[in-house]
Amino acid sequence: MSDRPWLFPVCVICTRTNQTLKVGTTREAWKMLLDMWPVADGHKFLSALKICMDVEHGIGQPADARDAFIAAADEAGVAIDTCSASSSIASTRRSRWRNARLRSRPPLL
Repeated sequence: MSDRPWLFPVCVICTRTNQTLKVGTTREAWKMLLDMWPVADGHKFLSALKICMDVEHGIGQPADARDAFIAAADEAGVAIDTCSASSSIASTRRSRWRNARLRSRPPLL
């Protein structure tokens, strides 16, 4: 199994504890989806699980898993912060994170 680090990690903000958890590899994303995710259904959630497993088995690239993880977070309303080469994308994600923190959500963890 491959555990190559992502070029840009994703920070997941736990709304219950207000902790930030860094996800920097496909394996970490897969474990978080399985063990900590607030929902166990949804098209993007299931797709992210499959893509992460495929990448771990050498099918696809870590960036594919990262993109799928971000899409699953968006679908589930999980607050995230990303670091990327594009500051406008990172800024947009931070804005979503701030807005998400203002709304009441079920606990992530």
